[in-house]
Amino acid sequence: MVPEKRIGRGSGDLARARAECTIPKCKVGFLERPERVVLIIIGALFDRMAPVLWVIALLSNPTVIHRIIYTWQEARRLEEAQLRAVLQAETARRVKA
Repeated sequence: MVPEKRIGRGSGDLARARAECTIPKCKVGFLERPERVVLIIIGALFDRMAPVLWVIALLSNPTVIHRIIYTWQEARRLEEAQLRAVLQAETARRVKA
């Protein structure tokens, strides 16, 4: 479980940071930082850290995958919108000339 937890935990924040370099916002995912903090507090208060860490480990990796897919879709959508704008500008320029 430790490798899964370490990969998922570190990758979630990195995936979001890298995504927000490409697209305006990437606030998607099943388990963001506030949820992880709440889970850790609950685990500490009720002495149930092992199950809490399992939940975090299992939900962090799908969060990373969700962010990657979302970023890819949004980047593609933005690229298509830019291409349409360029084509419309070119068409308008040709019509004027």
